[in-house]
Amino acid sequence: MTYKYFGIINENEILSLDKDKRISFLLSKGLLSTSHRIVFNHLPEPDLQGKIEVVMELSKENMEYTFSKDIAYEVYKFLLQHYKLYLNGDVVLFQREFESETYGLSDEKKRERGLKYFNNYFYEICDKEDQNIILNENKEKILELRFDTLSKKKNHLVRSLVYEIEIISQFLIGNETYYNKELFEHNKLIKDIFLFENNFQILQYLNNTFKFEKKDNQSNEIYKRYCKLPQKPNCLKVE
Repeated sequence: MTYKYFGIINENEILSLDKDKRISFLLSKGLLSTSHRIVFNHLPEPDLQGKIEVVMELSKENMEYTFSKDIAYEVYKFLLQHYKLYLNGDVVLFQREFESETYGLSDEKKRERGLKYFNNYFYEICDKEDQNIILNENKEKILELRFDTLSKKKNHLVRSLVYEIEIISQFLIGNETYYNKELFEHNKLIKDIFLFENNFQILQYLNNTFKFEKKDNQSNEIYKRYCKLPQKPNCLKVE
């Protein structure tokens, strides 16, 4: 697999530049994104009409830089490929154990057991606070689909990579040896990414098997039937 940004920077070249020139260089390559911190020149006070005027200063001194999201997405894909030995095994083991555990059960019992596992693995990587309340086609308030929440969670993990300066810097200079077993075992974000991806594969397997969610069905009837959308996931423990 080829990557647009891998090895795009010559390490010796970037180290020879001072801070300002280094920033300019990275900006010219489209590697940095810019934003301004908001600074109030004075405390806002109401005018005669009761309106509040907010006076902000936007200056170079208040400029903040982060690596671009495009790089973060590419580094995310690189990590999955580079550490691919840590993927796929969990879903294979889960499928084997689940099929053995549910052998001989009725379809209804197997489906119910599958949903409990589905929610177990979902709540291991997502919090209840991650789920939005939405309106279904009948204007009823329900929790958004689990896979919509998972999509947001993955985007959050990708965006979090822009703050991993060393991980991205080593990617940009093409230092593949930096991404070793020790980094995998000790970097929390990388561990979170692989926990998410492995759980996601299990959730896909369960959903493909039992069709818990369909994009054209926003009613969440499956969840209402088995879990009744509790305030706390008390029904998620598998006996």
